[in-house]
Amino acid sequence: MLYQTLRFTLLVCGLCPLLAGAGEGTAKGKMIVNGKTIELTHAYAIAQPNTFHKEKEDIRVIFSDKPIGDEALRHDRDQLDKLAAGGQFHAIAVTIGDDMSGHGKSADGNDIYTVEINKGWMNTGGLDVFEMTSLDKKAIAGRLHMKSPHNFSDEHATFDYDVTFSAPILH
Repeated sequence: MLYQTLRFTLLVCGLCPLLAGAGEGTAKGKMIVNGKTIELTHAYAIAQPNTFHKEKEDIRVIFSDKPIGDEALRHDRDQLDKLAAGGQFHAIAVTIGDDMSGHGKSADGNDIYTVEINKGWMNTGGLDVFEMTSLDKKAIAGRLHMKSPHNFSDEHATFDYDVTFSAPILH
């Protein structure tokens, strides 16, 4: 009996790290804020209802320089800006949805999370390019980047990013 309990415990402990990291993908890229380069190494993809058509699904892809906990991912718009404002991490989140013609996917807008811009958070639209490698119900992969560096004149900040990624989609 003790042997079986020990074997079960080892099995569960061995699987826990795999289950905990099941929602994280890979990212290779960078964001540049006021000339400072920040490496983006973590990718997360979360399915969500489209803002205007609830029957459609968008994918929110988040890239960061540090791991993001489950609680922050579940409530990212409430928590990521607070973490960024505290200088705890840098991230960009991009919403992928149907393009205007309905024939593919495109980036609908992004949220920039960095203490250097607007005290932790800035939202933009129309600046991103999505080059899809693959997309199905389980995973998304591709490249996201800006058309060109952007200058936020009110914030006296310049911003750019370019990331290649692959991530499982959390539903």
